[in-house]
Amino acid sequence: MRAKFFKPILKCHDGITHINSAPAALAVRGSERKGIAAADWIAETVFTNEKTSPRIEIPRSIVRTMRFVDSEYLRSTDLAVYWLLFGNARFQAIEKDTHSITLGAIARYLGIKSIARVVTCLEHLNRATVRYDFNLGGTRRQQTRLINISEFDADTARKGTDVVHYELPTIVREAVLVSKDYAWVDINALPRLTSKYAVMLYIRLSYIACQNFEARPAWDVSYKSLAGQLSYPTTCFRKLHVVTVVSEALAQINALGKLHKRFGFDCLVPDEFSDNFLITVGSSARRLREVAPADLPAAEYKKVVDRKALPLKDNQYPRITSLRQASTLLGKPTKLISDLWRTDVWGATNYNKGLIGLDAPSFLESIEKHGVESVFERWIDKRGFVEFGIVKAPDVAPPPPKTFMKTEPAVIVRIVESEYESDDDVTMAADYAYITPEAYEPERAPEIFEDVDDCEIAF
Repeated sequence: MRAKFFKPILKCHDGITHINSAPAALAVRGSERKGIAAADWIAETVFTNEKTSPRIEIPRSIVRTMRFVDSEYLRSTDLAVYWLLFGNARFQAIEKDTHSITLGAIARYLGIKSIARVVTCLEHLNRATVRYDFNLGGTRRQQTRLINISEFDADTARKGTDVVHYELPTIVREAVLVSKDYAWVDINALPRLTSKYAVMLYIRLSYIACQNFEARPAWDVSYKSLAGQLSYPTTCFRKLHVVTVVSEALAQINALGKLHKRFGFDCLVPDEFSDNFLITVGSSARRLREVAPADLPAAEYKKVVDRKALPLKDNQYPRITSLRQASTLLGKPTKLISDLWRTDVWGATNYNKGLIGLDAPSFLESIEKHGVESVFERWIDKRGFVEFGIVKAPDVAPPPPKTFMKTEPAVIVRIVESEYESDDDVTMAADYAYITPEAYEPERAPEIFEDVDDCEIAF
């Protein structure tokens, strides 16, 4: 379901205005949303799926306030199984009291054959305690069991066809139903992470990546705060411990394949001068091939396939299906998107107009080398559709070239770069890279430098 039509305006730093997200009064709550993005949930949530990447919706309140209590024994596979059960509950209707899944489905999701390992994961989850800060029912901080899974008969051998019945806490289901903001998480990425801190960190980075670039500042967080958010054990931990664990987690996330890592990120770790992590996260734009094609009326179809207006080369026309998918993604008529594509390619061909960060020859060469479908998808992702009120994040400007003062130097002052900052910032001396003798004591310079030996000068 989509929110009602609205036209709030957001003014950007560069003076451009565009349509912002829906106000709170018109936001679609979790009870009105499907909560998963998958054509076939059961078939796609398997470890061997290398074609699609199903996603689940996790409310912001859960992402930001979930803390494990005395659950150091949990492993990455345990957390991956929990989020599979959470997504399965969304698939089966989150408002239901109980949900079910087979042991075989969990094993296929983890990419393992041992049903005993799956049972062990479920036993670990059944023991876990978690704390939330939902502010539901007049109480902010609430502690509860992570999940309630029906226990197994210890004397009976388990099979893949056995059904697991489980129940999510009431406060979690209520938080999902009333949620207005959420993170889209690629569920199949989680079993590929071997650190439980990587799993929790990946979900938080996914939430940041889903935000509008104007409202997505760098994540500046102290190592102590991040340790708490990742439920890192607080007994006798040190700064180096947290830095090591988080660095390994980020390396695992960065090593994910393109199918499961929709966003890039940069991280500055704490050092001797700072206790903070500074993480900059890119966007997790929805891929063109993941949306259903929009309806195309017959009259509009005739105009889209007509190649008389602004004619292009045969290999420069995207497929009709791609244009219809772009129509769904942007919420605009297929013909309008087709016209914009033709105009841009025509401008690159005849007027040397650059596009999506490329000059005109490079853009046209990309179509020849990589195919029009690949370039068209990049065009949809990177182009700013100001015509539709959509502004893309600006590209990072290259640093300005270094310039040097053209003076006749007598003394060269060498500046040693340091991260230390103080009121007397020595780096200001870079503005005076070349200093003449008169710059020290203009009136006495001849006397000092002519009559006195260098070793006796009181610098």
